[in-house]
Amino acid sequence: MSSTLLPWQRLWQSVWRLIPSPETDGRLLIALDDFINPKVGRQIFGCETIFDHAAKANQSRYPWAQNIVSVGLLKHIKGRWGCLFLDYRFYLPKK
Repeated sequence: MSSTLLPWQRLWQSVWRLIPSPETDGRLLIALDDFINPKVGRQIFGCETIFDHAAKANQSRYPWAQNIVSVGLLKHIKGRWGCLFLDYRFYLPKK
C-alpha cells in the first residue's frame, strides 16, 4: 500500500466515482480518526514514544509506536452507520 509506483491519485479518483451517492441528506460526512500501532524495534519508520490515553493500568502510557491518522466517508447503510476509509497518513509531530 505504501508503494510509490502505484498511481494513487488516479486510483482514489476512480474509487470516489464508484460510490453511488456519497452525500447523506445533501452533506458529505467525513470522519477523522487516529490510532497507535505499537511496535518492537528501533529501525521502524514513523515510530516514537507517543502518549496513549487509552492505556490500561498494566500498560505503558508512552509506548514505542506509530501514530496513524485516517480519513473516511460516513454513510448510513441499511439502518446503520458505516465508514468507507479513504486515506491514511503517519502523524509525525514536529519537535
